[in-house]
Amino acid sequence: MRLDFKNIIPEALYSVSMAKRLLGIGQTTIYEYMKKCPPVLPYQRSKNGWHRLILGSDIISLKENPQVKRGRRRKAQRHLTLPPDAVISHRKTSTLTAANNSQEKSS
Repeated sequence: MRLDFKNIIPEALYSVSMAKRLLGIGQTTIYEYMKKCPPVLPYQRSKNGWHRLILGSDIISLKENPQVKRGRRRKAQRHLTLPPDAVISHRKTSTLTAANNSQEKSS
């Protein structure tokens, strides 16, 4: 069955998985839209309270006026910036000190 945006019934209730297919966005994005205050994508609970259902008219309005959010937010990369003359050594300082002391004694 091929999903068609034109066949969305405004009065019908759609599940989150169906809404994500119709809108072309991820499930996490759907839940973020529901969580915002005021919600970008309002929902109602099913009779048993387990499922979130979205009204077709809300899907249509979000499809016609998409939100700015695109893609996933990622943690900022942390880069270590060192001065150009910095020397990076993987040895312990005590080893370096011992090596320097032995060189000074032999000189």
